[in-house]
Amino acid sequence: MAKRKNNVRRQNRKNNVEVVEETNLELKKVFKIVICMVITFIVFYFITLGILNKKESNYATVNSSIQYNKILVGESFTKNREEYLVLYYNSKNDDMDKVHSLISDYNDKKDKLYLYTVDMSEAFNKQYISEESNTNATSAEELKINGITVIHFKDNKIVDYVTDNIEDYLK
Repeated sequence: MAKRKNNVRRQNRKNNVEVVEETNLELKKVFKIVICMVITFIVFYFITLGILNKKESNYATVNSSIQYNKILVGESFTKNREEYLVLYYNSKNDDMDKVHSLISDYNDKKDKLYLYTVDMSEAFNKQYISEESNTNATSAEELKINGITVIHFKDNKIVDYVTDNIEDYLK
């Protein structure tokens, strides 16, 4: 019986050695895989940083802002305000210094109506440009604009249609 136990012990020692060696081999494989993954991650991280730094230097950031007062001609009769003004101009044909001056001078006033602006050179607005103005329009489809024009709306209806002396009207 003692011999048998010694043989069993010897066999167990051999099995333990093999199990420990197999475990060590598997741990080495896992460790190598983890190291390869970490190195790959670090390489891609630095490549990405390099690419992003090159792109940032080529592009300038542009501050954008939303224009709440710039509208299309088709929106002239549909604003939610009870009373407002709309200034129609063509940025390609009209004197833009004069237009900007009109807008800024009007916006500096204390008691004023809200002023919307419409650039008639935009593609959606070009169909409303005409040689003759329609001062009695009841909808945007009937509206015809010729040159710099200010229209005073009250309850979404035209109250005043001004093409001359706009500076005096806006004072």
